[in-house]
Amino acid sequence: LGAALLTVGLVAEPVHAQAGPDGTGTVTPRQRSGTGFVVASDGRLLTNAHVVADCARIDVLYADGRRASGRVGARDARADLALIEGLPSAPAVAAFGRADARAGDDVIALGYPLRGLLAVEANVSTGIVSATAGLRDDPTRLQVSAPIQPGHSGGPLLDETGAVIGVVVSKLNALRVARMTGDVPQNVNFAIKAGVAQAFLRVHGIEPAMADPAAQRQRTADVVQAARAFTALVECAPQPAERTAATSPASSPSPAPAPAATPAATAPRFDLPVRCAIGDECAPLDFFDHGDQRDFACGIRTVARSVYTRFTLLGEHMARRDVAIVAAADGRVVARGENGLTLDHGSGWRTVYRFDTATAEVPIGRAVGRGEVVGRLTPFRWGTNTAALMGFAVVRDGRALDPFRPETSRPEAAGACGATSDTRWSPDALAALGYMATGVLDAGFAAKDLDAAGLQAGDLPPVTRESPHLSFWVRRVGVRPGDRELMRVFDPDGRPVSRHEFVADIPRPAGLLQLARRAPSGAWAPGTYRALYTLTRDGTELVSTSREMTVR
Repeated sequence: LGAALLTVGLVAEPVHAQAGPDGTGTVTPRQRSGTGFVVASDGRLLTNAHVVADCARIDVLYADGRRASGRVGARDARADLALIEGLPSAPAVAAFGRADARAGDDVIALGYPLRGLLAVEANVSTGIVSATAGLRDDPTRLQVSAPIQPGHSGGPLLDETGAVIGVVVSKLNALRVARMTGDVPQNVNFAIKAGVAQAFLRVHGIEPAMADPAAQRQRTADVVQAARAFTALVECAPQPAERTAATSPASSPSPAPAPAATPAATAPRFDLPVRCAIGDECAPLDFFDHGDQRDFACGIRTVARSVYTRFTLLGEHMARRDVAIVAAADGRVVARGENGLTLDHGSGWRTVYRFDTATAEVPIGRAVGRGEVVGRLTPFRWGTNTAALMGFAVVRDGRALDPFRPETSRPEAAGACGATSDTRWSPDALAALGYMATGVLDAGFAAKDLDAAGLQAGDLPPVTRESPHLSFWVRRVGVRPGDRELMRVFDPDGRPVSRHEFVADIPRPAGLLQLARRAPSGAWAPGTYRALYTLTRDGTELVSTSREMTVR
């Protein structure tokens, strides 16, 4: 159904023709409009990238009647997000929700649809979260039932407390789907998840405002009244027709043009941003996404649209709180917020460090040297929580780059996989990081059922004779559909305690797998227990690991 997805921001005023995602149709070179909302006290506005594509001029009209001209400060066509800067400071800033949206949650969409046909004031529609993934299970999208019209693009999707939980982006083309299926879908619309938007903002030096976790539900009218103060109409005067291209978030975006070359002497090389032994105390969890969830080595160890290299502690080290986060190169702190800070390295180069900055040790404006401590690894909420403790991103001239291969082409498209000669990692960092396509990060036993939050916190109680549970856990990476994972636990006499085989149904870049067993009547027998994990792909055993523990 990819060809049936319709962009909802690029609309002629009045509506003449709408370009379809397959490139059919035309967009007249007249005023187009979408929606945006304020995300920084200096007035910067977040909207969709397709709303501000190829604009000769951008005008912003606020609910109180103010009008201002702005310019594109940052744009990511793949995530379909953009920042508009050069605007006046704002009286209100949108705050993002702290919890992930759930299917069935009530939502409110605010925007300026069908400019010139509907009311001048921001329009309101309500609905629910229909699904927590988009077309083809896109994990970066929410599906919502709130009615969406052309011009809503870039507007905030709010929950009942008024917190932003998404950015409106697209709708399903009902007529096209009806021709394909014989049935007319109703209210199938999509929003970019708040976590994706927050990551985009942090990469570009904005720490998102976060909603009060104790905020109460409000009436829709009250939510809308507050949201109108930070929501604005975005008008785009396109470039001349011969230079204007129809765009759509449903089509596969072309790589962004490479920025102007920076002299090699001013392009920094980055050391590891964590002070721990890779493979023993810590490890990279996942990597920058080059599209279709492929990492720099053509593997699947990435999260959709992620711009981070994320790190985690391993095994017994998960409980440590003394592991330092350090500056990867000389720089100056230019932004700091609740969950991250940004260092400027000059010549357009910046690095973003995402972690719990309650542990941050440097203020804004401070110059820091390579290897200087800027914070400590500690648990904090990161989306669905995969035990990541820290994320590191490289930005050049406002655009996120993969430090392993900074060029814009995908590894497979370039005919090679792996780091390139212009890698921004230092030789020592590159050698330490290595790469494991499929394998085990760590494994062990615990006296409880585990989840990612417990693992991230290092909550791994040892098994004793009186423990109510025995859990053998494995954190593995690069699991592909069809892989068979077998877990077995044996008692001190070599007899099976528990056994289960898992068959992967979807790609799993990284994740926790466990085999738990309740204590037998009485208590666990004393002695040494042994556990085995194997992963088999296409009949060949690729991974095998074992662990032992002694119950006293």
